[in-house]
Amino acid sequence: MCGTPGESHACPSVRVSRVETVADEQVATLKLSEVAKLCGVSIEVLRRLIDDEALDGAVRSNGGHVYLREDAVPTWQQVVDILETQFAVHTREAQAVLQCVQVEIEAVTNDLAEALENPHDRLGDDLMAFRSYSGGGSGQSTLSSALFRMEQAVWDVRLYSDALRQTRRAV
Repeated sequence: MCGTPGESHACPSVRVSRVETVADEQVATLKLSEVAKLCGVSIEVLRRLIDDEALDGAVRSNGGHVYLREDAVPTWQQVVDILETQFAVHTREAQAVLQCVQVEIEAVTNDLAEALENPHDRLGDDLMAFRSYSGGGSGQSTLSSALFRMEQAVWDVRLYSDALRQTRRAV
């Protein structure tokens, strides 16, 4: 996934969420506050699942508000199952990003060793790009961008861990 030191390193990138726009006003929808009461979870948990495209039936009004189709309201257990799945997905993503960080650290370590051995040569690419940020679109990675993605991945794991614990206590 990340390649070897000195090569192009492609690491997992951040996903962009999309919610369907309500085109048919005859589709029965509920506010997220109503859905939260029906399935016994917080609005924040529902928003997180919608943002991650893990909850079917989310639609956006022309005014930008998110609703859930009435026929797609999950049960409490379905929400817990989705949260557990998302927690596992984000934990695996964090593990993959950690591997990228390790590859980038190794690449910088190699460049530093090479600089000591050959002080008159040009510094290595990974050392020179250490502080630059590559969003992952170019297929390149730097230590800074890998660390940034690691921070995001760990944050997602923490959010899902918190959501799971909060949802289980709600029973």
